[in-house]
Amino acid sequence: MTSNKHGGDDPYIGQVLDGKYRIDALLGQGGMGSVYRATHILMDHQCAVKVLHSAMLSDPASIPRFQREAKAAARIRHQNAISVNDFGITRDNIVYLVMEYFPGRSLREIMRADGAFSVERTARIVDRVSAALDAAHQQGIVHRDVKPDNVMLRVLPNGDDEVKVLDFGIAKMVDQKSNVDNLTITGTIIGTPHYLSPEQCRAAADLDARSDLYSLGVVTYEMLCGSVPFLAATPIAVAMMHISDEPPTLLDRVPDLPPEAEAVIFKALAKKRDDRYPSTIEFAQDFFTAVFGYHPSRDSTGTGGLGTSTAGFSGIPRKTPPPAGSLLATSVMPKSVNTPPGGVSTGSGVSARNAGIGETVAMSSDLALPGARRHATPSPSSMSAVSTDTPATRMYPPGAAGTAPASSNRMVLFAGIAVVVIAIGLAVAYFAGAFSRATPVANVPPVTKPTTPATASEPPPGMVYVAGGTFMMGKEGGDEYEGPPHSVEVKPFFMDTTEVTNKQYAEFVQATGYKAPSGWVNNTFKVGTGDLPVDTVEWKDARAYADWANKRLPTEAEWEFAARGTDGRSYPWGPEWVGGRAYTADSKLVTLQPVGSAPQGASPFGVLDMCGNVAEWCGDNFSPYPGSTAEAKDLTFKIVRGGNLGSPKERATTTFRNWYPPEKSVEGLGFRCAKSVQ
Repeated sequence: MTSNKHGGDDPYIGQVLDGKYRIDALLGQGGMGSVYRATHILMDHQCAVKVLHSAMLSDPASIPRFQREAKAAARIRHQNAISVNDFGITRDNIVYLVMEYFPGRSLREIMRADGAFSVERTARIVDRVSAALDAAHQQGIVHRDVKPDNVMLRVLPNGDDEVKVLDFGIAKMVDQKSNVDNLTITGTIIGTPHYLSPEQCRAAADLDARSDLYSLGVVTYEMLCGSVPFLAATPIAVAMMHISDEPPTLLDRVPDLPPEAEAVIFKALAKKRDDRYPSTIEFAQDFFTAVFGYHPSRDSTGTGGLGTSTAGFSGIPRKTPPPAGSLLATSVMPKSVNTPPGGVSTGSGVSARNAGIGETVAMSSDLALPGARRHATPSPSSMSAVSTDTPATRMYPPGAAGTAPASSNRMVLFAGIAVVVIAIGLAVAYFAGAFSRATPVANVPPVTKPTTPATASEPPPGMVYVAGGTFMMGKEGGDEYEGPPHSVEVKPFFMDTTEVTNKQYAEFVQATGYKAPSGWVNNTFKVGTGDLPVDTVEWKDARAYADWANKRLPTEAEWEFAARGTDGRSYPWGPEWVGGRAYTADSKLVTLQPVGSAPQGASPFGVLDMCGNVAEWCGDNFSPYPGSTAEAKDLTFKIVRGGNLGSPKERATTTFRNWYPPEKSVEGLGFRCAKSVQ
């Protein structure tokens, strides 16, 4: 193989492998290799070719192992599985797999664009994914890397989803005749951190179908709420959570999810594999039945039962009792667990991504936001730590939210698994493409924002509808500027689901030529921080972004209403503080977290991140409430709400008020947008 005669950085585009497969275009990249759209020049049809990374071939056993796995994958013949048709090694020692070409989009791409799925759509997709996995399991093959990136969807004319599972290229044969022990890298964990089963995290050698079932349970969880159940700042920390932590409840985040369906998912996520379903099929059947009240494979009148058609069954549900002995018949319910958030997500309710592994943003016990009850302008001590360094390296003054030690039991657990994960192949997949990184601003195309008026029936992308109403703003017994409570009427409006991210702000900078935040270098945020909330922006910068996006900054009343609803709650999730639902000093984190990665802290309207991480600019000036006896000063300052990563819980409530000079910028102070309903 010679250099790319078509130019460009990819050496394979335009080349022909083994005289048969012309490489036409790059489709995607991952930890194992790059996938290309190709043409079989002898047969004149399209296919997909996966070229394995040369780094994966450093072990002498790698090529025999990949060849064995290609043969194994070729044995899987199912309409919901991408077929593997060929395997080859060129004279240049390039190892490749040839697969069926499927012109769809990955589940990951769709979730990033559209957010979480409906319960019904999730059940149908899981039904088909489980069928493909079961076909592999029947052949003695464990996939080992079930994740949204490896599930492809194509919407059919009838609106249903055609589903394909791909990438059995790292699958593991469990048939003893395959001599797997001689070809598998001992002690290596292969997979993607947030979807690994507990036994994978322990580098167990005896993986079976129940490991894939656990991963499918994670994918199901993510499809429903837009976030994986376990979030942490490093792969090792995620692995620890898979082993020891219970997932947060889904019912608060997905109100229309039947409790029985959550119980099914939690059984798939059991720590001990003997406590899970014995097969993906049984899991999918119970989940489908919990959602629709029946399953076509259990219903003689169904048309197109599990795995019997490409699209699967999508008829009108007919309620039938759950089968005797199933989880649905026992009404087993999972515990409601508050797992501390720790680091990934998904912008606009989408899939999880860690940002900046190994990069630190240390925060103080509480951001010094000057206001009437503190000081009118930043003091030297409060501003001394504001630097012009990149977002991933700047430091805040030490404080209560500094480097607090983890609990003793967590440290014992860490020590117990450190030996296992020290040679973690998981990190290779993690950094080599399991999660996309932020694109430098120079590569972000100008974006023209839509001007179509928003309606209540069609919220703009990334926003939620907040029904208007009358509520009591403020509270008794708090800070002197939090009261007195007074009745306020709010008209219906839309609110951004999360704070504006670095990546979104970069689109604005690129499209308009507007100045970048002071911590950016060459108008570019630091790689790996694209999903973090943008901060260090002045009030006028936030307003300029909102104008460009055909939105506006929320009023203080809108912000409080969106955060607490009409029932007077003190925190977005309820009347009392609950640890693990927000990024504040209570979380003991020192790193800004990606937006949307604490879904358990959602407000009554489904707005995320209104407590902690970064504080948020509002549109109006500060003034004492009607009837207040507090001093009226700083009346040209702008309202700031929500607290930040270092705020104590008392200053991160839905009613706590702060204000700041509009011409100043501070780390830990960002914003989100609102939009009026036309």
